[in-house]
Amino acid sequence: MTTDRNKELLEVVLDNLKTVLDSSLEAIQSGYEETGKFRAVSPLKRSSVEIYDIEVFRSASALESAIYRLRQNITYIENYTGDIDGHDTVLTQYDWIQYHYSFFVTTLVSIPDLLFILVNAIFELGNPERHCKRDIILKNAWIRETEIPRKIHDLESIVKPYRKPRNLLIHRGRMPDLPCNSDNSLLDYLSFYNVPLKARSDFMSPELLRAAWEHERPKIRVCLLSEAERIDASVTSVFDALLPYYLTVRGKHLKEGGT
Repeated sequence: MTTDRNKELLEVVLDNLKTVLDSSLEAIQSGYEETGKFRAVSPLKRSSVEIYDIEVFRSASALESAIYRLRQNITYIENYTGDIDGHDTVLTQYDWIQYHYSFFVTTLVSIPDLLFILVNAIFELGNPERHCKRDIILKNAWIRETEIPRKIHDLESIVKPYRKPRNLLIHRGRMPDLPCNSDNSLLDYLSFYNVPLKARSDFMSPELLRAAWEHERPKIRVCLLSEAERIDASVTSVFDALLPYYLTVRGKHLKEGGT
C-alpha cells in the first residue's frame, strides 16, 4: 500500500537533485565495473545549493517514509496469517494487531516533530535536529507570520488524541487500546480475554475466535486508514505551503553562485 497524494515539494526537490544522484550512481557503477565490487564512494565536493537540496530532501523523505509506515502497519494488520506458537510464547491475532497498532501510534505522533525538522531545513534556521521543537520553530520571526503554524496546528489536532497512548507505551510500557472499540463489546471481549484465551482455549473455540477477529479486523482497518488519509492530507497541505519558501531560498543560493 503506497501513498497516493502528489507532494509537489518532494518531486521538485528530487528533480533538482537529479544531477547529484546521477553522479553518485555513476561513481558506484564505474567502481563496480573496475573492481567487480561495490565500494564506498568518496564524498564529492558539493555546491551550497546541492547541500541545501540534499538536506531538504532528507527531511521531506523522512516524512514521506513515516506516512508510508502508517499504511504499512495497516497492511500488516490486514494480513494476519495465523497464531505463531514459539518455545515460550504464543503470538495471537490480538498480539499481532496490537503490536502493529502500537507502531502506528508512535509513528503518527512523530510526524509533527519531523515537520519541524523540515521547516528548519527549508528556512535554514540552523537549529540542530534535537532543538527543532514546536516553540523554537513556529515562533521564529521568519515563520510565525506565515500560514505554516496554522497548517501544522491543524495536523497537531489530528495527532493530539494519540499522544497520551504513545507516552504511556514509551514511559510505562502500557500497550494502547485498540482503535474503534469504544462502543464495541466484541472487541472489548477479545482484548480483555487475550491472556486467558492463551491459557484456556475453552473460553472460546478457535473457530469462533477466528470468526470474531475476521469480523472485527476490517473495522480496525477502516478506522486506521481514515486516520492515515487525514494525516497524509494534512502533511501534503504543509508541503504545499512550504514549496514557495523552498524555491525562494534555493534561488538565493543560485544567485550567490551555488550552482
